[in-house]
Amino acid sequence: MNVSPNSNLGSQIEPRVLGLVFVVFGAISLALGVANLVMAYGLWKGTGWPWTTSIILLFIGIAVDMTSISITSAGIFSNTGSNLLGDILSSIISIGISAFIVYYLYRPHVKAYFGKTITA
Repeated sequence: MNVSPNSNLGSQIEPRVLGLVFVVFGAISLALGVANLVMAYGLWKGTGWPWTTSIILLFIGIAVDMTSISITSAGIFSNTGSNLLGDILSSIISIGISAFIVYYLYRPHVKAYFGKTITA
């Protein structure tokens, strides 16, 4: 494939391949959406496994956001058209929201609702 500096890479990809990529990403998004609905139902009912899953996913999200801040501030994947301050600020806000949810899920009455307390 011959790509000139002024050409758009998206225009060089065959439509069938591009369509397949969109179908795969759509299927992944659909599966994640269904999984989130199942987890939300479990949280609503107060079962224990969604509490544990939520804690794990929240810590993973915090780690990803912290990595995103360091990569963005270092300029490793710099894009001249990107909003550096906006990207960092959105990651900080996301970390704050995730940290608050973790804090709330560890409150004694919330842990009791999910059956995560140790009875003496």
